[in-house]
Amino acid sequence: MRDACWQPIFRKTLNIGPTNGDKHQHWPIAFLIIQSDLFVRHAFQFDVDKAYEDQLVSVLEASPEHPISAPEAPVQPGIYVLFRSGLPVYVGQARRLRGRVNDHLRKIQNRDRITPAEVTCRFLTIDTMWEVARAEDALIHRYNPEWNGIPGFSMHVPGQGRPGMPGYVNEWDRRFPRRS
Repeated sequence: MRDACWQPIFRKTLNIGPTNGDKHQHWPIAFLIIQSDLFVRHAFQFDVDKAYEDQLVSVLEASPEHPISAPEAPVQPGIYVLFRSGLPVYVGQARRLRGRVNDHLRKIQNRDRITPAEVTCRFLTIDTMWEVARAEDALIHRYNPEWNGIPGFSMHVPGQGRPGMPGYVNEWDRRFPRRS
């Protein structure tokens, strides 16, 4: 076992009341902590973000998986995950889940090297949009889905040099070209 390591973590001057009626005595106080292997092995620090992420994933994975061609998604805000061959490939959020999932269905239809039959989805409704954004971020962090990093799959097309601009071919269209 390694030797214990003494580390000062807080230094403060403590004012102790007047001793002779007109002056304060000032005492430097160093608070020390022993950080040994034993201390580290038995330390607990609650990670609220990890707990949130774990609970979110647990509820999501317990929800039914639907074919993207028949997602049964409601017209409510929430998050969704698209799966291909059982692996999460895209995490998204929407104000209206049904419309957003149908947008993705249309994006996948009539493509080479992919069919809607290969893609399924799971979704969760969430009441407030700030919580929807938090859930989306947590799921992207957990799954690191491939399609979230591919320009051209998302329906959002801001700025120049993006899908729809003359001469631009995004990564999504390169991987899954439109059928002629």
